[in-house]
Amino acid sequence: MKNRWTKILIVGLFLIAGIGLSLYTFHHVAFNPIHKVDATDKNREQSSFSASLNLASSESSEEPTVQKATLTDFLRHALEPKDQVLYVWGGGWNEEDTGGNEDSMTLGLVSSWKEFYEANRYGYVAEDHIYEIHNGLDCSGYVGWVLYNTLPEKRDYVSLSETYGEFLSNLGYGTYKSADEVTEILPGDLMMTDQGHIYIALGQFEDGSVLLLHSSPPGVRMSGTPGIAYQTALLYQDNGWNPLVDNGYLYYDQFRFNEETLADPDHLREMPVARIVDFIYGDPSALDESNY
Repeated sequence: MKNRWTKILIVGLFLIAGIGLSLYTFHHVAFNPIHKVDATDKNREQSSFSASLNLASSESSEEPTVQKATLTDFLRHALEPKDQVLYVWGGGWNEEDTGGNEDSMTLGLVSSWKEFYEANRYGYVAEDHIYEIHNGLDCSGYVGWVLYNTLPEKRDYVSLSETYGEFLSNLGYGTYKSADEVTEILPGDLMMTDQGHIYIALGQFEDGSVLLLHSSPPGVRMSGTPGIAYQTALLYQDNGWNPLVDNGYLYYDQFRFNEETLADPDHLREMPVARIVDFIYGDPSALDESNY
């Protein structure tokens, strides 16, 4: 008897445990959606994940937008060192004299140039400071610095003046002409000679005289050939340097940038030189023809 009742009790306990487990399972599946995976939801999650991957892949494959350089940018950068940087033979070149140094590949004016200018601006004799390469700029070091600060491709732009046109032409930046092929000088033209000089043209007046920017002793300055250009340059001198250069500057080889390298959205090449100067100095009204 005792054993029979013991067996009945054990069987009853198992039945109760089984019923409890079934009730728990039913409640857990029916009322706990976290553990209930719907096939539609699963497909939706996979679709969303795939879309995210495709978006990320698409964004990473897009080419970054590069701001195109303009002729206005170029001439305004060319003005920055004016009357603030002294001429130093070899300035902007490396010690090996094979290309530019870190100064000519710096955005903005180098502090050592400003310090040297302030300490030596009066009575400066360039011959006493040859190859003090971090104290100022020579003519091609100046042009190289302006190009580095203007063009999106950040590379060394310093080259010998006599080969500068061919150097830029080989980069696909524009067209090089020898002096006997030059018929006009426009804003932004680089004019160079095998006698060791290069300048940036601001434009040519109706009398044929040329207004220009260059690094020439005593420093980076605006100059003009005899005529209206010289008279105009006198108006923009901040330190008393004589802005006159000779007519030999009219007979240099020429490099002209193409539209792909230096766009001209402000139409500077079609503008009278006096208006160009006003505009690059920051006068927006220079674009309004009614003011002239």
